[in-house]
Amino acid sequence: MRTIIIAVIIFIGALSAETVSKFTDYTLAANDTLRADVKVFNGSANIEGYLEGNLEVYSGDITITATGTVTGEVKAFAGKVFRNEQIDDEASYFVVDELKKLILGREDGEGSLSLSMGIGGPDNAMTSDNGDQKSFFFHNSLIRKDFVSYSKVEGLYLGLNADIKLVNTEIADFNMNASGGYAFRMEEWEYYFDQKLSFFDEKLILGGAEYKSVASEDQRKLSSSLNAASAFFLHQDFYNYYMAEGFGLFAGSLYKFKQAGNDHQFGVKAGVYSESIDSLKNKTNWALFFNDRDFIKNIDADDGDMVELVASARYVGILKDYNTFVDTYYTYEQTLDQYEQDFSFKKGLFSFFVENKVKEMFVFSNLFRLESVAAADKDRIVPNFKYITMGGTGTLPGYRLNEFVGNRGFYDRFVIGFIGYDLAEFRAILDMGEAYFSSSDDIMKDSGKFGLSSMKTSFGLGMTIGEKYMFSVHKRLDSNVNPYQFQLSYIYNY
Repeated sequence: MRTIIIAVIIFIGALSAETVSKFTDYTLAANDTLRADVKVFNGSANIEGYLEGNLEVYSGDITITATGTVTGEVKAFAGKVFRNEQIDDEASYFVVDELKKLILGREDGEGSLSLSMGIGGPDNAMTSDNGDQKSFFFHNSLIRKDFVSYSKVEGLYLGLNADIKLVNTEIADFNMNASGGYAFRMEEWEYYFDQKLSFFDEKLILGGAEYKSVASEDQRKLSSSLNAASAFFLHQDFYNYYMAEGFGLFAGSLYKFKQAGNDHQFGVKAGVYSESIDSLKNKTNWALFFNDRDFIKNIDADDGDMVELVASARYVGILKDYNTFVDTYYTYEQTLDQYEQDFSFKKGLFSFFVENKVKEMFVFSNLFRLESVAAADKDRIVPNFKYITMGGTGTLPGYRLNEFVGNRGFYDRFVIGFIGYDLAEFRAILDMGEAYFSSSDDIMKDSGKFGLSSMKTSFGLGMTIGEKYMFSVHKRLDSNVNPYQFQLSYIYNY
């Protein structure tokens, strides 16, 4: 649904030749002048220079600084307009605040409630709340769904998300997040609740979570919204699912600062989770189109109880001096074997993404991901959903879905792009990767054991749509068996 709405907005906005459209945060720097109408979708606008034209922002805020000027109309839909740090109520169409006052009867600063129905995107991954799919403090494996979703194990899912801010002071903040809904074909209620107490602008965050929800390790390869749309319209569901029910305690810290015009964000977290794992099977085989084929069978998950430690660190850098974006991520998981449980494993995942734009004409990017999992106690099993799979959308697109499986694996994508239009880039893509097995119980050993002879590669050509989606065609370079594959993919950093 979100994709359809964005596509309609793109089409309408493209009718005006003098309109500049952006699908990310937009900044007009001080002393710069732009003569055009500007529309920003799913992002915020910061105006420090002179804009001769209209400014509209959808699902974001507008900030006009003391040095900034906008000659035309200024409107923020599902957001706020700030002029010299003061809210312009007439230009702000923020339903959330009106709903907050209606339900809680409180003014700004006392508390707030917002209901999310899938409008927000996954752009701000370092936030401590759960308003997007890649929230840094959200459970690593649980699927963060929109208010409506569709999958081969759940059928139709309907639900709501709520972010509740109870305390907001200069020293401490106390927030609660809740989401829940009903999966009709699975005939199950799903829920997720967490509470976060943060101090000194999120320098210290303490919290806990309780949940019963569908989970999948495949979210790192494809967003849940795009997978749901593919399942509903195209009869293709790319995830392998299992049910996770339990609770956890976590702590962490976020640091955000600017240095010489460059933005830096650091985040660290650690949590202990106790949960029960249940396998799920396909519950529906219906889709709007292509009903002559079936959904791929969901792989049975190893059932059992698990107590594990999860620690993650992430750095996001927007290096404006070099027109470069950097996103590096590391997570480590290990079961606590002193507790009575069925599983025993340790796993590491490292990801590094860098993108450089040259004179707003050419794009160079590289995504490297390395994963490794090993048994921590040979008398217990490593759950099969923690193994590494390669092939299909998200990894090695020239190969069948989950064609390669192992407990060690790597994936690398190198891209050269040309910015042909304001909303699109034309890209040449080289994918390479491998999944293989190692008998070592040391996750670092054999994690780099791959070579040119066994490596799988494919070459593709694609065109992006906005900032997050891409149509492409790929050819396997090592085989002529089913060599070509078309795909619509979601651009992930890790």
